[in-house]
Amino acid sequence: MSPRKPLAASPYAMRAVTAESLAPGGNIVLTDPSTATAGNIMKGSSRFIHNAGFANTFVGVDSGNFTVTGSSNTITGANAQGNVTSGQSNTASGVFALNGNTSGSDNIALGIGAGGSLTTGDFNIDIGNAGVAGEVATTRLGTSQTRAFVAGIRGVTPAVNDALPVVIDSNGQLGTVASVSSTLAADVTGPQSATVVALVGGVTAANVAAGANLANAATGGNAFNALVRRDASGNFSANTISTTGGLNLSTTNGAGTQGVITQAGNRLLHSFGGANFFAGSNGGNFSMTGGNNTGVGNTALAASTSGGWNTATGSLAHGISRRHRCARLGAKCSSCRGMCKFCNDAVRGDGK
Repeated sequence: MSPRKPLAASPYAMRAVTAESLAPGGNIVLTDPSTATAGNIMKGSSRFIHNAGFANTFVGVDSGNFTVTGSSNTITGANAQGNVTSGQSNTASGVFALNGNTSGSDNIALGIGAGGSLTTGDFNIDIGNAGVAGEVATTRLGTSQTRAFVAGIRGVTPAVNDALPVVIDSNGQLGTVASVSSTLAADVTGPQSATVVALVGGVTAANVAAGANLANAATGGNAFNALVRRDASGNFSANTISTTGGLNLSTTNGAGTQGVITQAGNRLLHSFGGANFFAGSNGGNFSMTGGNNTGVGNTALAASTSGGWNTATGSLAHGISRRHRCARLGAKCSSCRGMCKFCNDAVRGDGK
């Protein structure tokens, strides 16, 4: 039996040839487009490479079919897009990729079974994921992966100045707006679209709002039912101040702004100087250098400068002292029992 020989070129068409190898000297010309009986490269009885329909390319055992009406599909992989009917412009690579697709269009699938659950959905990208029947414009990456690394994100400032934070739900879906599907309870109640703050630290929201309104309306003036707010100088006005404890004043200063009780803008009670005490409208002053003076009454000892140990009681009282000498007698006050020309007031010197 003679060995098989390579087939020579012939102008005659051949329907089927069985050979170990073919080495044509020119092109292999197939019927275009493929049909169920022509224009195909077969694997046994199964289609392997064909272009049934219009502008389609199918590579893989039983990929595509011969009844497809859709166009511009590019499919590689055994049984890939084997059920397509009118679907068009799909791209798939992988065993059983887009195998469930019938009329879906403009889908991309990569990986074994990728997009296999898509049927009528359009504009989807499924990489390593079967997708979901009928969904539209959805990207799905992976299925059982537990970590993700994506380059070109960390440390990169977006070109457009309107970036938003990204959130992710329990299904792995990404977004920029957090959603709350359940009804909230405790301090915040209601659905996401109508949440209500019921309590703040155990206090009702109404009471918190009322307190905030009172705080915002606080004033340093004498206003009824208002919180007190000191002015820029630390002062405030009020009608009556009651205390169950003491009233602790600071030491009276030379400006009369500390340690003084005033009335109608005039000093009423203070202790300016060393061991001095003054009670009465405009009693004493804030410039004297003398000490141990006591003045009670309107303007009592108001003109005192360096005098000390004076005691004056009464309106306009200038006081008597055990240390000054009487201008008339030249004697101490203990000798003066009438009009004292030193102070020109009717006083009685007690010599003490």
